[in-house]
Amino acid sequence: MKNIFKLMWLGVLAFSGTNVIAQCPEVGYERSSLNPRYVANNWDTAITCNVPSLVLRPDYTVTAMTLNGQYQVDAIPFNPPDTSFWYGRQLTNVNQDDYYDTDTIGLPFPFNFFKVNYRYAVVGPNGNVTFDINKKNQHCQYDYQSYLPIPRADFPELNQIYGIYEDIHPGTSSGRPHQGIYKSVYGEYPCRKLVVSYNNIPGYGHSSTGGVNYGTYQIVCYEGTNIIEVHVKHRTSQTTTNNGMGIIGIQNADGTAAYAAPGRNNFNTDITTPEAWRFTPLGDTNINFKWYRGSDTLVAHRIKSGSDDPGNDTLILAFDTLNQGGGRHGTFIKVEGGLRVQNITVPQDITLNMKFLSAGVNNAGQPILYDLVYTFHVGVDKDTAFTMTPDRRVVCQGQDNRVSITIPSDASSSIKSVRWLLTDTSMSETSSTRMAQLLRPHFNADSTQLILQPYQWTPMMKKQFDTVYVFADVTFGNGCMNHDSVMLVYVHRLDSVLDTHVCQGKSFTFEGHEYSQIGHHSVDITVEGCPDTRNLNLDVKDTNFVVQRVKDCHPYTWVDDSTYSVSTNAPSITLVNRFGCDSTVNLNFTFDNSLHALIEATPQNATLDHLNIQFKDVSLNSTSRRWLLPDGSNSSEPTVYYNFDPNFDSATARLIAISSFGCEDTAYTTIHLLKESIWFPNAFTPGRAENPVFQVKGVGIVSLHVEIFNRRGEMVGRFDGIDGYWDGQDLNGSECPQGAYVYVAKYTNILNPQNPVSKKGTILVIR
Repeated sequence: MKNIFKLMWLGVLAFSGTNVIAQCPEVGYERSSLNPRYVANNWDTAITCNVPSLVLRPDYTVTAMTLNGQYQVDAIPFNPPDTSFWYGRQLTNVNQDDYYDTDTIGLPFPFNFFKVNYRYAVVGPNGNVTFDINKKNQHCQYDYQSYLPIPRADFPELNQIYGIYEDIHPGTSSGRPHQGIYKSVYGEYPCRKLVVSYNNIPGYGHSSTGGVNYGTYQIVCYEGTNIIEVHVKHRTSQTTTNNGMGIIGIQNADGTAAYAAPGRNNFNTDITTPEAWRFTPLGDTNINFKWYRGSDTLVAHRIKSGSDDPGNDTLILAFDTLNQGGGRHGTFIKVEGGLRVQNITVPQDITLNMKFLSAGVNNAGQPILYDLVYTFHVGVDKDTAFTMTPDRRVVCQGQDNRVSITIPSDASSSIKSVRWLLTDTSMSETSSTRMAQLLRPHFNADSTQLILQPYQWTPMMKKQFDTVYVFADVTFGNGCMNHDSVMLVYVHRLDSVLDTHVCQGKSFTFEGHEYSQIGHHSVDITVEGCPDTRNLNLDVKDTNFVVQRVKDCHPYTWVDDSTYSVSTNAPSITLVNRFGCDSTVNLNFTFDNSLHALIEATPQNATLDHLNIQFKDVSLNSTSRRWLLPDGSNSSEPTVYYNFDPNFDSATARLIAISSFGCEDTAYTTIHLLKESIWFPNAFTPGRAENPVFQVKGVGIVSLHVEIFNRRGEMVGRFDGIDGYWDGQDLNGSECPQGAYVYVAKYTNILNPQNPVSKKGTILVIR
């Protein structure tokens, strides 16, 4: 049976050890034996007593570290990564006949194509993928028959993977399901693969033909190895252009180098049997081989540079005839071939660790380090079968025991000698001495039976079980050795004690019995068939009664999922207290919704000559408050003041009243600015320097008409507008005598310009 090998790069990825896998290098065993017994034991090969030496040589597939621009083309089994051919993201922009995708596809990994690393590619409409990103949204040549076969420096579409390059039309229907061009990525770093699938694409001029004329093929690019594969599921040749010719291959950027699948450089035949081709870049690499005993003890270290010298990667193992006797670790082998001799054991694993750098690079542009590991399972083909049988595997306190060694009745060799060893889990020499003192072993005449006395146990050990391993190294008459072991479990009486509690009225289950009374209880039991006693110290816990008091201004939902909107102390529920015992909880709920937020504003409106406003909290049943004033300030004082901004018509203050138990109620008040203001003087002194005329002062006045009358009711003066005035002369221009006169005014303001306001008063003329 082949081993599993590992590819490790900041992690571990597993692959089969026998198949050649394109996306990742691998290593395995070159000549794994088909011997049924070896296969049954999972051995790649074996050392026998009669054939004491062998050569371990790996079979490996690696990629170059330095590429030379050349490729090897191989026919491979048809096994596409995407068997559906329509998995992943559909490239819907590649549907115009003979035009590349309108955008590039970002490669999930740097890809080396003819010694150049690329991070982007453009998918073409005719079964081609180019690394020339300038082709994006450009015309793709469909008629290229005169340029075949490749390589051609004047070939119209260079720096490309062709698979199959032919005249197709993704934008028309083939009449088959899931038609389209798809892109997907599989695997994990550094073994990912980019897949571009052309699924059921019709040939040019063959749309809606019932699915007769179409092509389905897939281009695969592998990370690290830079391998390219083309998997063709179906191809129908069409003669509309190029006489139905097509290409499966690759070509570099200047047309000086190209590689095509054999028979596919210029072909116009149908493909009805699936086929696949692999293009592997060539070059040189340095391989570092390290051989280990198991996985951590270095045996040999070699470096192979480009040559094929088997001596650079092989390990010679030979039977060490000088060190057969003694020891319990099996047959010894040694390493030869000019290396330092080391005794190592078989059957065991011999591990090969092969490291090398590939031409592939990671996202940082550094070469990818491959660390390949293969473990050779090396067996020993020898007739050394025996069994170890104890009288009992579980030993109770005070019992003795026997472990016997027997060989099959048809064994080809008899037992020559037996070496016994006792140890506990520490496996140390000290533990071996301790076990021999506790069990006082002795043997029968031929040492094939180990007799153990009752275990010398003391309560100071304070553990229920002791594990004892009995090892036997058996030497057979054929010179081969074998060993085996058996585990014995010694069970001691602990008479353990459990301290616990139970709720009042409940019982506690202990070792299958029910107990509800406080005190000490004991039960005799068996542990692995051995007698023991279990002790219980039981305590009984009381239940509790709790009253939960809640006061709220909103309906309250309690733990019983009921909502209460009136005061009550009726509900109760049973809950579990800290001891896990049932306790009764009562709800005492007080519903208080008497909170009412109120604001008193003085004055209630602002005027141009009185802009300072006082806001006072006159709420009902509140204990605190929060003010939010129109200017954005806030306060918690009972009375606050606000200077009205005359640039605004109104301003709103907000009061949040808070009750003693945290409930809130909100009130708002809006103050308006009364913009009208008019003033009529009551006296003036005509002809003097100060106050020489009767003139009305005001703000927000739209229109104004004033008439002045003497005591006889005769009009002596009049004026219009806020800028008009009376200078004390009558309508004829004569001075009116000193005395009182009556004025009658009509005016409108900006708040109500359509409705005039009348005002009558007395004006005194002083001379």
